[in-house]
Amino acid sequence: MLHRRPLALVVALLVALTGCHRGVRYQRPEDFRPMARVAPGWTERGIASWYGRPFHGRQTANGEIYDMNGLSCAHKTLPLGTVVRVTNLASGRHLDLRVNDRGPYVHGRIVDCSRGAAIRLGFLDAGTVPVKLQVVRAGHGGRPAYREGPDGRGAYAYTLQLGAFTDPAGAQALAARLRRDGVTPRIEVATVNGRRFHRVRAGHYRSKGAAAEAAASLYAQGYDIYLALAQ
Repeated sequence: MLHRRPLALVVALLVALTGCHRGVRYQRPEDFRPMARVAPGWTERGIASWYGRPFHGRQTANGEIYDMNGLSCAHKTLPLGTVVRVTNLASGRHLDLRVNDRGPYVHGRIVDCSRGAAIRLGFLDAGTVPVKLQVVRAGHGGRPAYREGPDGRGAYAYTLQLGAFTDPAGAQALAARLRRDGVTPRIEVATVNGRRFHRVRAGHYRSKGAAAEAAASLYAQGYDIYLALAQ
């Protein structure tokens, strides 16, 4: 039996997901205004987070393939290719990372580190941590190639991922539960770092707004959801 979320929480999620893309992972990349240049020594303080799946193996903003176990980071405005020293203000650990992606998409966060970087910096389990950024070497990268038009349609399509299992039986069980709730799921098989995963996904959306509305509806039914780029 699914546990129903409190109404206030569901409403808050709907606002976050659908209101001007200000919710988790729903801010539009085209809203970022990358700096034309930055000088070594430039600093910024704020909250860092980390990201992994479902972005592992996909293209970053500069065209590289994202390796969540490598050492890199995403920043909203620093020129791509910039090397920043990320210092964990809670522990004093620091690490130099190259900006190869745009993000984070969550309001109030200043940098998204790779999973590998989060491990080295000591905040993988916490998920977020206060940090100081300092530019070590300036990059000269351009804007991301992504563009989203006024109708909300962009170069990407989106889908909702509701679970990923190494055991296909787990994926089948989740898919069956979704069908009982009136959702038509599909199971996609992917190999990541030599491990075979069965991803349970639903829907195919041409805009983040449409994906956000569908995600909010499923979240209200008790599902945990990730927004993913469609294959």
